[in-house]
Parts: sequence; structure tokens; C-alpha cells
Amino acid sequence: MPAEKPYQRVAKGAPTLTQPAQGLTMPVSEKTRDAIEAISEQIDSAVSATAPSETPKAPDDQRYDDMFETMQSRPSLAIASVAARKRTEAQLRPIQIDDLFITGELRQRVPVIDGKLTVTFRTLNAGEDLYIKRRLNDVRNEVIRYAEDRFLMMQLAAHVAEINNEQLPPMTSARGDISDEQFDQRFARVAKLPTVLIERVWVQWMWFQDRVNKAMSPDFLDRG
Repeated sequence: MPAEKPYQRVAKGAPTLTQPAQGLTMPVSEKTRDAIEAISEQIDSAVSATAPSETPKAPDDQRYDDMFETMQSRPSLAIASVAARKRTEAQLRPIQIDDLFITGELRQRVPVIDGKLTVTFRTLNAGEDLYIKRRLNDVRNEVIRYAEDRFLMMQLAAHVAEINNEQLPPMTSARGDISDEQFDQRFARVAKLPTVLIERVWVQWMWFQDRVNKAMSPDFLDRG
């Protein structure tokens, strides 16, 4: 907003005064008043021209996706950039929310490494989510870093349904109870993946969850 002028312009022929903030009054001629106004407008234009503009964003392949931007321990930029997410999501089929009411879960097949590694992710029900949290008791006496890494691996074991079309064992027994033995089989299969691939699978799992959250919009849930 331009700075307020320290004078008031009045009609020609009327007494002409300027009233600075200090309360003094000084007579000014029409010509002087016009000159002051012209200078003031030039100053306003110069200030606007030199005002800092928005810093341009870095290219997509040099910028972390928003989900990882503020993390202290971020994954490699090469696999977690805005460009990497766009490349992956351009190949995906949209999440079918109706499946949630038919099968009780949502699934999405994701190419983690084109032509080499494909993972199908699934959502958990409330019982499965609580089960994973209960299994934290397995590592309650371990060092923090080990406990954190193992919890991450348990999360992946629960959410990964297939690896390269290999179906992982179900988490539940024939009676419908969550089975420690069957979950441990899933865990062992995911844990066999090399560490460098685990990081890639984790990044894609984070994006899968974000897509699910966005698909579960109030507009969809409130639709009759």
C-alpha cells in the first residue's frame, strides 16, 4: 500500500495547507504540491519494483515430496522427490474406494522399480492395526533404534500383500483370528528384501497411505 501523503489536496482557490504528523501547517503552492505528488508516486513505484519476489521452486527432481520435506532422517532424494512420485503415480490405477465395502480393504499395485520390483499394498482393519501395536512388546527391552526399525518392518509386513506377484500368507487363521505364526511368515518374507529396497518400499508405502487418505474424502463418504 502506498505511504500516506503528509498533506491534503484541495480544490483550486481554496486555502492550501499541509499538515505533517507533528501538527505544523505550511502553505504550499499548486506547482509545489504537484511536484511533491509526482515524486511520491515515483518512490512508490520504485519500492514496488524492488520488492522481493517469490523464490522460484527447484525442479521436481531436486525437491523432496512434501511428505518427506520436514523429516529429520529423509530417504534418498532420488527415490523421494516430487518427480519420482509423479513418475510412479502416472502408472497407477486409481484406488477403488468401493472395494472397502466389498472386501474390507483397499489394494493398489505399485511399480517400485520398473520391470524389476512390484509391490501390492493393502489397508489394515482396526484389529490388524491393534495387533501390530501389541507386537511392540516383542522389542520393549531393546535399544530404541532397533525397536523403531522392527516396528517399521512389522508395518510393512502387514501392509504388503504381494511382492512380484508372490502372495504373502494371510494374517488370519481359518477361524478368523490373527495368527502369530502366519504374521511371522509375512515378516520373514519382507525382511529378506535388501535394505536398499526396503527404503524404496517404505517410500511407496507412505505415498500409498497418502493416496488412500485423499481418496477417503468427506465428499465420497457423505455421498448417498
